[in-house]
Amino acid sequence: MFGIINLPSRSTGTLSSASSSKKRYAPIVNELLQLLDKSFPYASGMEALEQAIQSALQYRIVEMESYGLTSAKGFLNFATWMVDGWIPTESAKGRDIYYILCIFYFVFDQVPLKDCQTAIRPESVGQDLSELSQWMVKFAKEVGSHMNRPESLNEASLTSFWNAPSFHVFEADESKTEGGKWTNFNQFFCRHLKDGARPIDGEGDDNIVIFPADSTFSGYWDITDESMVELKGLPWHIGDLLGPYKSDYGDSFKGGIWLHSFLNSFDYHRQHAPVGGTIKVIDTIDGAAYLDVEYQPDSRSLMPKRPMRPIYSSGPVYRGAEATDKEGYQFLQARGIIIIENDKIGTVAVLPIGMAQVSSVVVRDDLKPGATINKGDEISHFEFGGSDIVVMFQGGKIDPHTLPQPLSRKSEEPLYEHHNYGEMLAKANESVGEKKRKPVRRDPEKRRQQNIQAQRRYREKLRERLGRLEALAESAGQTSAIESTPASGIQPSGAITAPGLPIASSTIVSKTLPLYDASDVSIPCTSGATLSNCQELIPISGGIPPTLYTSDSTTTPYLYSDESPSTLSVWDPPSCVDPSLLVRDKPSDSLELYWTTTIDCGCTSPHFRIQTDGPDLLGRNEVRVFRFGANTTTADPYTNSLRIDRVCTIAAILDLVRHLGITEEGLCADQSPSPFFRPSAVMADDTARSNLIRTVQETFKTLKPDLRPSQEQITIEHHPIIDILPFRTLRRNLITRQHDIDEDEFFEDMLSGLVCWGGAGIGKRDRQVSTGYASTGTPWDVRSWEGKVWFLKKYWALLGGEDGELVRQSEWWRSIRGDESEQENMWLG
Repeated sequence: MFGIINLPSRSTGTLSSASSSKKRYAPIVNELLQLLDKSFPYASGMEALEQAIQSALQYRIVEMESYGLTSAKGFLNFATWMVDGWIPTESAKGRDIYYILCIFYFVFDQVPLKDCQTAIRPESVGQDLSELSQWMVKFAKEVGSHMNRPESLNEASLTSFWNAPSFHVFEADESKTEGGKWTNFNQFFCRHLKDGARPIDGEGDDNIVIFPADSTFSGYWDITDESMVELKGLPWHIGDLLGPYKSDYGDSFKGGIWLHSFLNSFDYHRQHAPVGGTIKVIDTIDGAAYLDVEYQPDSRSLMPKRPMRPIYSSGPVYRGAEATDKEGYQFLQARGIIIIENDKIGTVAVLPIGMAQVSSVVVRDDLKPGATINKGDEISHFEFGGSDIVVMFQGGKIDPHTLPQPLSRKSEEPLYEHHNYGEMLAKANESVGEKKRKPVRRDPEKRRQQNIQAQRRYREKLRERLGRLEALAESAGQTSAIESTPASGIQPSGAITAPGLPIASSTIVSKTLPLYDASDVSIPCTSGATLSNCQELIPISGGIPPTLYTSDSTTTPYLYSDESPSTLSVWDPPSCVDPSLLVRDKPSDSLELYWTTTIDCGCTSPHFRIQTDGPDLLGRNEVRVFRFGANTTTADPYTNSLRIDRVCTIAAILDLVRHLGITEEGLCADQSPSPFFRPSAVMADDTARSNLIRTVQETFKTLKPDLRPSQEQITIEHHPIIDILPFRTLRRNLITRQHDIDEDEFFEDMLSGLVCWGGAGIGKRDRQVSTGYASTGTPWDVRSWEGKVWFLKKYWALLGGEDGELVRQSEWWRSIRGDESEQENMWLG
């Protein structure tokens, strides 16, 4: 039965030590040892358990060492503590209870213990459970019995649940408990709610079906005309889920819909009727106790693999067809069954599924078949642990378009949101009696043609882009050839002039110089002496007026005589030259005909010169001014340049997450509380609330200014993903209007609609360190962010309109780039 198991051979010493150790453990734990001894003829039960423990330890899960699960004896002590001494407590994350359960079941999912359990497969339905699976059911009931004892709850543990926001203890009404007080953990676990805490949608309207429990919806599946539902490729018969009622109702749901939701440990654990009507069946069905546990390699932690993972078909209604390897456990677990007959909806089956340590599913003992029940009335409750719930509808009775759709369909595991009981689950199908609409399938040939056209357009765009790049490269090559520096001793203008003699432009033999724009030339001046004034200061020698030659490389160089209309035609009127800015370039032993003076115009590399026929600026008959480089030169990459590059949005978000101290697990979990939210602020008076807000804001004053919590973040419950946004107005509007928006759609848009700008390359302090290219930014500063026009339009109101921080900063970035057309379109749009 158990196959070949790689275990050490049994030894006499092991047997004697095992016998002496049994006295330390709870009776139910000693039964496990006896069972394992019998199951493995070539090894002791302790050796089999030791192998499973060592296999689990290979995953390096920190909590296993924390709980002493480093050996078989440690595990037996742990199991004894669970049935004799466990007082459940909870952290702010709301995951401690489940983690203990995960560790327990993770050990049983290791070789050789996993091979001793009943497989979750259709052929196992109706068969006796294996001895180890039977023991696990018995152990679950022992834990449940412990949770019914007063020692399972005390003030300290109860306070931990009050401090865990996900449990919403403030919604509970302790006075409704028998005796008016919670005296054990099970009473707290299946606590009642205050009146009015869960309004009923469509009360009295049979066209509206409500959620039967506080739960996270995980998908819905078609029931075939053969009353089968396919999970992970395995066909399960609906009748098997109904247990002893298979013969009466096994074929009642053919062509219908099978829905699944799961409850977490912090959820309200009482179930309510999704429709009103007549009770046909109300009973419980015995079954197994099992929890599929998944190892998370990134965090080296465990989590329950409870949510089903549908992969959707191509029809307009997204329906699941795949789940985990252990899907179908609902058909073997302990469960309740409540079947209600409604005049409008028809026959509806509600099946609360006991999970893991759920020791029992308790149905109302005052409800009997034939009784009438109203929508929203309580029908059952769970005792201790997480649990699932399945609802089945007959074919054509509900409109599948009204069922919950995933928050995101792009991921491999579509995400659904959490719902409270009383919220609408679906609406009745108004076309009851009409032929069932078949899902619309995509036309494969049409899709193939679309792909061909898309590929053709892509290749055309690629060719156009390559053509532009080749033209640009050719142009750059020509420019670099033109811009070669003249040989030493040759004047940049290439003209040979005689002092005092004007020469016509047609007689000039000139080298071709690079073409640069002269319209933006501006030279700083401190003395106020312009070039015109300089010309007036030049003394006239021999009656021949001095000649000022100007050479501009944007055209063919000219030498202007005193008869020219203007000797400063290439200069802007305010341009001036301060003599202190002139630098003599000609060595004293040079044989050149001209003295060259470079003008220090403040640029990183000079690009204006004056040539005279003598060393004295005022003692010459001829002055030539020419430009020998671009007026906008390549900037020094370290001293006077801002290097801006786009930072990866996801990397920026992770930086914000780390800055706030939020874990990736907390960011991704649906029920994670904000680190700023204080539940006590909800019930506090104005004075106490103001003091609390001030205290929290002082506590987080070390955060960057744009990330410090606002009043809304402290007083209104919300998900921590809102806290990472460095836009105060957007955070406030998202929190106050979180029920009016699709959060997942918004954050998907945020990834593609926001741009975070940061510095590119190596910083000045790292100049000597060869770290390569890098982008660094300050995502916690609103000034680093820009929103794309479509994003600003779509979320204009949430962003605060034209006064919103992101809107104003986006306008600034566009104005820097000169994208005025986009800005105008945004205002006009």
